[in-house]
Amino acid sequence: KRLGAAADLNPDGDTPSGPEVVPTANGSSVYFASNVGSGQSWTRHVVRMALDGDGRAIDVTEGDFPAAVEDGVLYAAPDGAGALTRVAHRAEKGGDATELLTITSDSSSWRIGGLWAAGAHRAVAIVSDEDGSGSYLGTWKDGEDAPSIWLHVASGGLVGSASATRFAWGGGSDAVNAEMFVTDWEGTSPNSLGKAPGYARPALSPDGAVVLVPATDGTAPARWTLKRLAA
Repeated sequence: KRLGAAADLNPDGDTPSGPEVVPTANGSSVYFASNVGSGQSWTRHVVRMALDGDGRAIDVTEGDFPAAVEDGVLYAAPDGAGALTRVAHRAEKGGDATELLTITSDSSSWRIGGLWAAGAHRAVAIVSDEDGSGSYLGTWKDGEDAPSIWLHVASGGLVGSASATRFAWGGGSDAVNAEMFVTDWEGTSPNSLGKAPGYARPALSPDGAVVLVPATDGTAPARWTLKRLAA
C-alpha cells in the first residue's frame, strides 16, 4: 500500500538522498525523514503520514532519525549550528517539542547517528566525523534521563532494529565493518549474526523472537535467512 514518497514533498525537482533511515510506525502513523527544499537549499525534516493512506504528507519538524512511540515521535533535533545533538519528542496531536537529552563533546564533533524505540525501550547511536573510532550505542528506558548502557560499535554508521525484548544492528552499507549483532536491552552478551559487507541491516520481529538476517559477499545480491533466537 503506497503511503507516499519524497516526490510528494518536492514535486519540482529530485530530492537528495540522506542517511539510511528505516520508516517507523505506531498505531496510526508512519514517520520517515526526507530532505525538504527551500529555495536553493535542502534541510532534513521528519515527515508523518497516516496509515489509513489518505496521501497527505505532514512536515512535522526539522530533524532526522525519527522513532515512532505510542503518542508521537522521537527524533534527532539540530542545535544552533545545525548539528544533530539533541533527542526530542513531539506529540502526534501537536504542541511544542520536549527535549529529552543533549550530546556534548570537547571537540563538538559527536552527533546523533541513529535513534530507535520499541515500547518503553530507547536506543541512540552517537557518531563522530572526526574521531574515527566507530560509534557508541546507548540504551535506556522511557522516563530515564539518559542512556544507562553504552556499547562500542566498530562501524561509523548503524542501521538498527528495535523490538520488545532485543535490539539488533549492523553497519548498513559499511563494507569493512560488516558484522551484525543482537542483544537484549540490558546489553548483556551481544551475539553475532554474521557478516553482510555493504548490506548489514538485520530486522527483528516485533516480539524479538525472530530476526531476518541478510548475507552477501559484497558483490552478489543479499540472501535472507530467518533465525529464531533462544528465549
